[in-house]
Amino acid sequence: MSISELSATPDAVPPVELGPIGPKARYEFTPVQEEVIGDLAGKMRFVGTFLCALALLSLFQVIYVAVKLQNHPLDIFTTINALIYGLIGYWTVVASRNFAAVVATTGWDVPHVMDALRSLRKMYSLLFYLLVAATCA
Repeated sequence: MSISELSATPDAVPPVELGPIGPKARYEFTPVQEEVIGDLAGKMRFVGTFLCALALLSLFQVIYVAVKLQNHPLDIFTTINALIYGLIGYWTVVASRNFAAVVATTGWDVPHVMDALRSLRKMYSLLFYLLVAATCA
């Protein structure tokens, strides 16, 4: 099996890299830890999907009001709110998929956790800057 075939299958264990004193060990979570991560992933998926749906409903509301009341200005605050909820929901769903991949695959736990943390970092960076902007305004 070639390396490209290994990378195409998510359950395949990646090739072991050599460190300065021998092969680097691949970390694998225990079944109990994977149960916690899997439960978290499921709850995150629900919350993220809910927030994305809320964002879509808010955008439909803005469009409906704009069409129904043709001279009504676009509700910028609801639009911004929908965008924020949509981004938070999207990044939460992405992180949940990566956490779920920790449970579903072998040999890739740390890369999946790091991908999930990158998504969460984006979400919390957005919230951080919004809070900083709100307190400075």
